[in-house]
Amino acid sequence: MTGPPVTVLLTLKESEALLWGFAMMGDYAHEPPDDETDPVWFLLKAGYQPDQFEAACQRLRPMVLEDFLREPLSDLEKMILRLAVENTSWITTYRTHAPTRDSPLLIREALTALRTLAAKLEDFGIEVNHIPND
Repeated sequence: MTGPPVTVLLTLKESEALLWGFAMMGDYAHEPPDDETDPVWFLLKAGYQPDQFEAACQRLRPMVLEDFLREPLSDLEKMILRLAVENTSWITTYRTHAPTRDSPLLIREALTALRTLAAKLEDFGIEVNHIPND
């Protein structure tokens, strides 16, 4: 007997982090990856086509805009969610563009969001192996 589909609520910062990742993967799906840390590189290496991950990001976006994630999730969607945490450049924007006096607080808040997001993804069987710049 199976239970109801897993649903997790997201904070605004967690949603912001995921939406950044979707933009980096979905909006730039047809751009050659800059290097081997680019999430698009991992998606291509896994055998996915740009149109596939662009469409998957579009499917995920409405949920995240409403601040939740819910099953069912495809293997591709799970990979996109993992890469949105593990291979994000989102935290870098806080390191390079935050006002100096607010930087420590904003960076700490962003890192906390990535950590809690990684824990929430475990509910879907998604294992995040590292948080960038943590």
